[in-house]
This record gives sequence, C-alpha cells and structure tokens, in this order.
Amino acid sequence: MSTSARTSALRAVPASPLAGTRHRPLPIPSVRLVGGDGRVELRAEGDVVPGTELSVRIPGWSPRSTVVGPDGARGRDGDGYARVPLEPGARYVLDLDLTPRLTTAQHRVDALRAAVAVERGPVVYCVEQADLDAPLDVDDLAVLPVPITVGERDTLVLRCRVINAADGLYGPDTATELGDERTVTAIPFSTWDNRAPGPMRVWPPRAPR
Repeated sequence: MSTSARTSALRAVPASPLAGTRHRPLPIPSVRLVGGDGRVELRAEGDVVPGTELSVRIPGWSPRSTVVGPDGARGRDGDGYARVPLEPGARYVLDLDLTPRLTTAQHRVDALRAAVAVERGPVVYCVEQADLDAPLDVDDLAVLPVPITVGERDTLVLRCRVINAADGLYGPDTATELGDERTVTAIPFSTWDNRAPGPMRVWPPRAPR
C-alpha cells in the first residue's frame, strides 16, 4: 500500500468524536520569576479568547497563596486553584505564601508521634549538630510551637527547650522534664553535612507551649 493510500485510510476512521473539528489553540502566557522570594510573574501575550480565565494551581504547602491580577484584583480560590479573568498584555503575580510552619505526621506513624518537621515553602529544614555548642545535642531539643523567624542565608531561627536527660534508659511514667529555652538555627535539609560530619534532626519532639 502506498503512503498516500495509508494516509487516506487513516483519515477515513476518526480517532475520536472530535476528529475533524478545527480547534484554535489558546495562547500560553509567558512565565518568568520576579523578586525570587515567592513571587512568580505571568504575562498574557497574543490574542485571548473573551471569557478566558487564568487558572493557577495553588500548591498544598502554600494554601494561602493568591494570584493578583490587574488593578490588584485577587483570584478567587476553589478546588486548589486561583482563577482570574485573562486579559491580553495583562500582568499577573502568583504570590506564594512562604511563612515558616511546623508539620506533623499522621498519628499512626509511631516513630513520629509528638514530633514536628520545620518547613518553609517546599523546603524541609533540619537542626544540625554543627550549629550547636557542646555539650548540647540535637536529640536534647524540643521545638516550641511559636512563630518561626527567617534568618540569614536561607536559615530559620527556632525557639526550643532543652530536654533534661533522665537517669538510666527507663524510668517512671512521668512527664518529660524540660530545661532552659534556647534559640537554634535550622538549615535546609539538602545542605546537611556540607560543613562538618555530624548528626542532624528533621523530626524533633514538640515542646508544650
């Protein structure tokens, strides 16, 4: 069978009910990063079909993020998306919420009960032994559930309580005794062990307020 005959045969049997329907692709807005601190700029270029909306998925780690359109109009939220009317040449900004937060694990994960992870945006942080003065150990810290401060060079500043070590491996069923409050630096987990070999902790216990 010749190439033209095969092509004619394929065209005679539409692959779907929409085959043969003419579609005009919608223009895709160009995307570029501005500011670098949780702000993504989007611009609509070319023709825009009237009534078209710009729909931006809001990441699960940033539920308070919004899309800001022309004249400061904010996109309405729904089903994990923010939507604003799309206008040709208009400038839109995805304003991501990068507030540091504490994350807990599902209660059936035995090893992580009463523990918290520290996150900012999509980045997971850890406490590294290199940032602690001896004899303080990463396993002796309990994180206080208070607002977390953003430090220098992508670090976070945590407020912790020191866990006073009990005598022996086992003891009576009493509440864990907490000591002094300390200010501790947390670094992105991806940068762990870049300075000096040593332990770190991603899931420290949570201290009572």
